Amino acid sequence: MAAVLGLVIAAVAGVAAADAVPFDSEKYGEAKTSIVVEGVAGLGDLVLVVYPYPCEVSGAFESFEEKLKQRADARLELYGDDEEEYDGYLVVVEGEQFESTTNYEGPMARCYFFGLPRAEFPVEDGAIARLDAMSNEERWRLFSRDPAVVRTGVALAMDAVVKIYTERSRVVTYAVRREGEKLALEVVRWLWGSGKVQDPRKRSRGDVKVIDPYADDGEEEEVKYFAGSLIGAPWGAAADAGTPVSAGTAGAGEAKAVEAKAVEAKAVEAKTVEAKTVEAKAVEAARPEAASVADASTIDPRLVYGGACLLVAAGAGLLLRRRRP
Repeated sequence: MAAVLGLVIAAVAGVAAADAVPFDSEKYGEAKTSIVVEGVAGLGDLVLVVYPYPCEVSGAFESFEEKLKQRADARLELYGDDEEEYDGYLVVVEGEQFESTTNYEGPMARCYFFGLPRAEFPVEDGAIARLDAMSNEERWRLFSRDPAVVRTGVALAMDAVVKIYTERSRVVTYAVRREGEKLALEVVRWLWGSGKVQDPRKRSRGDVKVIDPYADDGEEEEVKYFAGSLIGAPWGAAADAGTPVSAGTAGAGEAKAVEAKAVEAKAVEAKTVEAKTVEAKAVEAARPEAASVADASTIDPRLVYGGACLLVAAGAGLLLRRRRP
């Protein structure tokens, strides 16, 4: 019995260990990844930032959005709050290397590139005072809802999953450029720890093979909150009832978007009330006509009385016939 129990425990432990990472850890391992971005100096009036930083599991934001539907003072709890060396965001500097802070172990952590208007978010010594003064909730509200923020939908490259005993680290280089009001980012180079340089846009026989454990998992669900789907969305349960969002902590773009939605909602409400009023009048007008039709179709009580008399007479006749000898 003890032997059987030991086998069961070992099997469960093996499954748990396998579930810790979404790949076969006996064949593959993670090559720690750092990031470099080229072209930042040419962005002009935009500041390139990474948010959240360190990277965060998307479940934290999904859970917060659900709580926000119930109460406007919900709290956004991020595990990055425990990392004293990080500010919750990162200002990207031309050619300066930084950690990806992503991982495959446990819940998948991601972070994304954003562009902020330099005039509203000036940078000093690698920091943005306006972002530093915000709470987690205010910062998320800015990046998720304010239309003045440029959203790329591009996440930082995660640690590379490669065959064990091949590579243990790499530097991923992005090229960024302006495309009108938007930003375009493209991975142009991988520099492996062994010194090998690889262009991920062009396959070569000597390339280090990298697998994507989440290739078939539908990344759209992961990206949706960071790609602009919440722009102008209400903030808190009160906003769901049609109350405009206060522009106290919102950006100018967000305030305009919310105000426009409030005006649109009022117009729709007015049309709905008008339609209901017309419908009610039509129903009221139809009532006298329906009543007259009902009165006309009512059976004359004299006919009812006459029919009853005939039935009584017929019954009496039957009784008399039965009594005759």
